[in-house]
Amino acid sequence: MNASKIVIWVVVAAIVVFVAIKAFDLFRENIAPEIADPTGEAAETSPLRDDSPVFITFDDNYYHRTGCKFISGPKEKVVFSVARQQDIAPCPRCIPAE
Repeated sequence: MNASKIVIWVVVAAIVVFVAIKAFDLFRENIAPEIADPTGEAAETSPLRDDSPVFITFDDNYYHRTGCKFISGPKEKVVFSVARQQDIAPCPRCIPAE
């Protein structure tokens, strides 16, 4: 094998590795976000206090913990006691049923 073929194989291998890493990142962020950061705040399971901040999202009509990976679209920051009084459901991923 001459030097130019070795260089081509190294470049091709680098491209394959790069594409594989990007594909894994895309899967982790979009397909399985709940396992992307298992130590993140969204994974917290401690009970919310009345003064805990939550975000109401208008696209899905849920309220979410700060840091939830499923917050999308327009949102409003309120305290938990206010969100609980409105006709809005808790996010089933970051605020599981008690």
